[in-house]
Amino acid sequence: MIDFASHNSCDNIIEFLWLGSHISSKDEDFMVKNNIKLVVNCTIDLVIPSWYDKYNIRAIRLPIHDINNNDTNNILNEKMDEIVDIIHEYRQNGQGVLVHCFAGISRSATTVASYLIRHYEYNYQLAKFYIQNKRS
Repeated sequence: MIDFASHNSCDNIIEFLWLGSHISSKDEDFMVKNNIKLVVNCTIDLVIPSWYDKYNIRAIRLPIHDINNNDTNNILNEKMDEIVDIIHEYRQNGQGVLVHCFAGISRSATTVASYLIRHYEYNYQLAKFYIQNKRS
């Protein structure tokens, strides 16, 4: 998994796609201002805010631990293609997407990198470098 920090709770990676921490997922003004209609929650247990329904925000959970082990790898292998496809659907509809974990450092960055690799044909190193630049 990718592992790096940002001084922000959320950063715009590409025109519709945001990468952040759990703090950004609770920021109602941010979500509305940026037309966020999909939230990918890359945690096992962080609560999804009830106010999402008011704005027709869909929340999906990618339940992965913040450690690199067989369980995490199995979930990533099983679910990542589906998650990346859903993210792309929202892009095609002109809607914003927020991908977050607790700190916005590892799990969510890995998910965003997977999107860049699949839909922008980045290799792993380029995706990692691109995200690091956007997060610095």
